[in-house]
Order: sequence, then structure tokens, then C-alpha cells
Amino acid sequence: MRFSAFERRAHEIFEEVPEEFLEGIAGPVVERRARPHPHLPGIFTLGECVPVPHSFTLGEEHLSTVFLYWGSFLEIGRRDPGFDMQAELEETVLHEIRHHIEDRAGAPDLRNEDAAEEEEERRRTGLPFRDGHYRLAPAAGPSLWSLHGDLFLQVVLRRRELAAAREAGLPVSWRGRILRVEADAMDSLPAFVSFPGEGEAHGRRRGDLWVVVRER
Repeated sequence: MRFSAFERRAHEIFEEVPEEFLEGIAGPVVERRARPHPHLPGIFTLGECVPVPHSFTLGEEHLSTVFLYWGSFLEIGRRDPGFDMQAELEETVLHEIRHHIEDRAGAPDLRNEDAAEEEEERRRTGLPFRDGHYRLAPAAGPSLWSLHGDLFLQVVLRRRELAAAREAGLPVSWRGRILRVEADAMDSLPAFVSFPGEGEAHGRRRGDLWVVVRER
């Protein structure tokens, strides 16, 4: 998608949002450049909702500006032939507007979810990460959290239970079936053990289940 068409469509999406949700928000400002993630190689920021410092605001109104990075969309499109720029643009605009709404209300949900996503990317790429990051994602059930289709099921074992699991493996009940965590997968804790395709549908993919074994 050419820059002019991208910018036009971004403004159309923005204008389709009811006015009451756009109070105190400006944009979208569309930049041509790509915005690489500052800490994660190969990851690009598609958009941002940037609050205006309080010293520059008038009264009690919470002001933010939505920025979109056309170059980031192009970079991801080059690397992923199945990347749907139109759909991702709409999702990004609405995502950043939601940031503004939640920031005004003092609600941390989306910021927490973004933080969980970043920490999960760090874990998968072998970088240091916060091992309880998945608990920042939306809860999907008892000891269960959902992050863009991936599910994280936390299993907390007492010392004796852990010792037994390290000898014989750990059966985990999941949707009417028994999955098995192999004994050697729990040599170090917390252990993240994946079961591909056992998560939820998210866009063009089905997520995985991650059983996270911890010691009480």
C-alpha cells in the first residue's frame, strides 16, 4: 500500500470512531519511517499513543497523539507474505485509541497486556525476561491467562510434588484430556512447556498452550 493510500485509510478509520471516544486525542500522525523496537531485534512498532506531558495540557483534559509508522508496516509485509496491511492498520488504530481511553480512566489493562507481550517476545528470543509476565495478560480462567491466542496455564507444586514430577513426569488435565509434562522439562523453574495448537484462534493462527510449572 502506497503512503498516500495508507495515510488516507488511517484517517478514515479514525473518523469512523464515535466522537465521545476521541475526546482529548489527536491524530493520526503518519510517519514514513520504520520504528524498530529499541530492545528486540527484528521487531517493529506499528503505532503508538503518546500522552502529552501534563505541563503542556490545559485544565484537566487528557491529551494524546496517535502515531503510525508506515515504514514498519512495509518491513513486516516484506518479511511475512501473509501480512494483511489493511486489517493490521485498522487493528493498530483502534488499539492506540483504546490506549488513550484507558489512560484517561487510569485503567492499566492494555498497558499490562503490551508489557506481557514484550516480555514473552524476550523469553522466546533468549533475552532476560520477567518470569511472571504472563500474569499481566487477561485472565481466561483459574490460573489461566490469554495472550494473543497463546494460553498460559500455571501449575504450582509443593516440594514433594515437584520431586515426584521430576521422577515420573507431570500429568496436566486440559479440556477433558490429559497432557503430559516430561520429567526433564522441569530441571529448572519456572518451566515453560509448550503444547502447540492447544491455545485459542487469533487471526490467521491458532495459539499454543504453555504450561508454566512453578514451585510453591
